[in-house]
Amino acid sequence: TKGLRMALQIGIIAAGAVLVIERAASVGTIIASAVILARLLLPFEQLIDGWRQWVDALAARERLRAVLQRGATTRSKTPIAVACGRLVVDRLSFVPPGQDTPLLRNLSFQLDSGEMLGVVGPSGAGKSTLARMVVGLWAPTTGGIYLDGQSTFTHERASFGDAVGYLPQDPLIFDASVRENIARLRDAGMADVVAAARIAGVHELIGGLPQGYETRLTDAGGRLSGGQRQRIALARAIFGEPRLIVLDEPNSNLDAEGEAALVDALETMRRMGSTILVIAQRMSILKRADRLMILKDGGVAQFGDRATVLATLAPQRPGKGVSALPLREHAQ
Repeated sequence: TKGLRMALQIGIIAAGAVLVIERAASVGTIIASAVILARLLLPFEQLIDGWRQWVDALAARERLRAVLQRGATTRSKTPIAVACGRLVVDRLSFVPPGQDTPLLRNLSFQLDSGEMLGVVGPSGAGKSTLARMVVGLWAPTTGGIYLDGQSTFTHERASFGDAVGYLPQDPLIFDASVRENIARLRDAGMADVVAAARIAGVHELIGGLPQGYETRLTDAGGRLSGGQRQRIALARAIFGEPRLIVLDEPNSNLDAEGEAALVDALETMRRMGSTILVIAQRMSILKRADRLMILKDGGVAQFGDRATVLATLAPQRPGKGVSALPLREHAQ
């Protein structure tokens, strides 16, 4: 180690000083000996330091491996069909690893097949965290989320993916054709792809592309605008008529035409029996929901049927009270 090397060098210099006093060695010899010793010990010092890094890296690798194995073993490997789409959130709390502050605090609610819940709240309230947890991306710290009685986190992934549609705030466009993007990169029939596109109101838009459904897109969306990307991602979310649909700010980049198509798509999927959780701020979306939930600081500030919650919000002015939120109509 560096301390041992310094101690040896000091010892050599001290011994050399004695030899110089006794005229048994010259000053130059002592200095040369100290330099040579330092050069000889340096590789060993580097080897010891490198070994420590290797030991730390191996320990970190084992910890990561244990975490991944725990996640793999908790997920079921038996396909389970989702028939109804009944969603139950039971005393859900979530604290990210390495943090002390929970992002979600003791949330409980349930939705039956065909019901739509609108979720609103200020920035940082935990809305997107809730969306990710509902689709099983993260494990709850306490409590649970259940789809037809099965945990959304431990549910077998393939059958769960067939039953769930998810549209995040910043939707990913695959480096593939429009058809493959809507079909979730599966070898799906064209009729199912077109059906999803029609429900999402994007069929005519796709027809105007150079190669239609076979037009290749890049991971940045290619020649598509932000709103067009969002509408194609919406078609992907509702592809296969999933039992549960989770939409996180699905109209953030949409114009009036796109927002009208989104509203129609939500109504269509609800009539088909899909359970819908949509995070939004605009009244054009929220007034279609059966229930509304207002999140604040990771907890439920208000929850109830649409009319009741909207009635409590109406008298409040922006910046006043817990529920002063930017509920707005689409700007024309």
